[in-house]
Amino acid sequence: ARKLRVAFWQTANPQASSAARRRHMDVVVQQYAANTVLAGGYFVSCRTDCGFDLNRLAFLLRVAEQKANPPAKEVDEVRFLASCGPGYVGSRWYLYGGSGTEGGVFLFNRALTNPGTAPTALPHNTIRQAVSFVAANPDFEMDPGLVG
Repeated sequence: ARKLRVAFWQTANPQASSAARRRHMDVVVQQYAANTVLAGGYFVSCRTDCGFDLNRLAFLLRVAEQKANPPAKEVDEVRFLASCGPGYVGSRWYLYGGSGTEGGVFLFNRALTNPGTAPTALPHNTIRQAVSFVAANPDFEMDPGLVG
């Protein structure tokens, strides 16, 4: 398997993902700048043919988010942690589309359509590590007990 090319950008520019793909990036992680309406939020997209599984990234980030900001009831079922939509009540990460869906697949924290969602409690380095892990280990076992 070839090594995936990943871009990490801090920008509010809505064309960031398109610009990165023109530079042959497989995965784009966009962090919204502090002085924008979506400050602290993230938008992650990938090429549909690159083999990067956003469901697995959603799983890792949702488990880590629960550890950083415990919900009223912890969710440990993979079918919720890796699913499309918010995954569980109170999740700060929303997966649009799911793997292999036509029309785009995105994972994001904060959006104009739901501005009340809090920014992620995860440090940028945790997100970078999760993206790098999924890129290098596309078939890892999704077990919440192994994340930490």
